[in-house]
Amino acid sequence: MDTGIEGNIAIGFALVQGDVVFTDEQHGWAVGGLGQVVHTEDGGSTWVKQELTCDWPECPKRLFAVDFVDNQVGWIVGEGLFHTMDGGAHWAQETIDFDSDFQDVQFLNADIGWLAGDRDGLIYTTDGGSQWHRLESSTSVPLRGLYFVNPKQGWIVGDYGTILGYSSSD
Repeated sequence: MDTGIEGNIAIGFALVQGDVVFTDEQHGWAVGGLGQVVHTEDGGSTWVKQELTCDWPECPKRLFAVDFVDNQVGWIVGEGLFHTMDGGAHWAQETIDFDSDFQDVQFLNADIGWLAGDRDGLIYTTDGGSQWHRLESSTSVPLRGLYFVNPKQGWIVGDYGTILGYSSSD
């Protein structure tokens, strides 16, 4: 599908940078290397570039993952953490006290979300991203991907064949 955006969306050498998510048959977002964010409202027939709002002179080059709760509330991770409340018309950089490039993001609902980091491991929120917490794990390898079946059960993958299971009885 031609997005009309010059250059690559998903790029990478050792690590591929890029992700895509659809919230329904019509609404989707794709992110990738070189800070690219594109959005479709017609099932992928046409794509429109969206811009990140950044606190430093230059926006991040690496974007690894995107996730949306619904057609309006979404998150992008990579060389920073970005959040939108209006379908990506505005992407604001979030301040977070962790020293990682974030490799993956998943929100189970508007409140509960998870980040996989390459230095700070598994990070979570229970209040829609107002506060983030590090979950201690049995590994120090970079974590690259995650998938939660529900708020109490999930799987996380990392370097060197690492696979972690998470379960909570709370």
